[in-house]
Amino acid sequence: DLFDSSCCFVASHLTAGQAYAQDRIREWHYVHSELRFARARSLASHDLVVWLGDLNYRLDMDGEEARRAAAAGDYARLLEADQLTRAMARGAVPPGFTEPSPPAFPPSYKYDPGTDWYDTSEKNRVPSYCDRILWRVKEGSTPSEPVRVLAYRDIKHVRLSDHKPVQAVAVVQVRVIDRDRMDALMGELMAGLTVGGAVGGGSAAA
Repeated sequence: DLFDSSCCFVASHLTAGQAYAQDRIREWHYVHSELRFARARSLASHDLVVWLGDLNYRLDMDGEEARRAAAAGDYARLLEADQLTRAMARGAVPPGFTEPSPPAFPPSYKYDPGTDWYDTSEKNRVPSYCDRILWRVKEGSTPSEPVRVLAYRDIKHVRLSDHKPVQAVAVVQVRVIDRDRMDALMGELMAGLTVGGAVGGGSAAA
């Protein structure tokens, strides 16, 4: 809870593999529907849900074509073949989740560790946007501009693994209740109910 808004951050590592897009969708739905918190809260009851991690969605395209598009900065072409983008467009994932913006950076996977080269192993995996950040704002729960995106990018200089980290920077507005004003309004309300009850009781007796 941040002041008077409830926020939930889910970090997940979904099933790997080019051919397992439907498994990833099922896992996402399962976590979304089954995760429970104190006071019987669910994911859907939070004002803001941020879902991030290695979601493992792949590009359904030829590996060499993907490498050429990445080198040319043709990210729109890559996203046309992105399994997550397609799943969101057809409503296959839990509703309401959006990315800060379409990724305007190269696929974050799979690199030869320690390098900026995509996979040169025998498996020759297709570069893909595996690492994603998405969020959902509960309708009516926050101000008119609840999330203002400042940046959505990869961190190119980090070469520790076969993934490039992905970072989102945003300003998030949360509710702050004026407790003094709330107590004053509650006092006025209770006083009105007391007076109304006394008048009603007298009328009934008459």
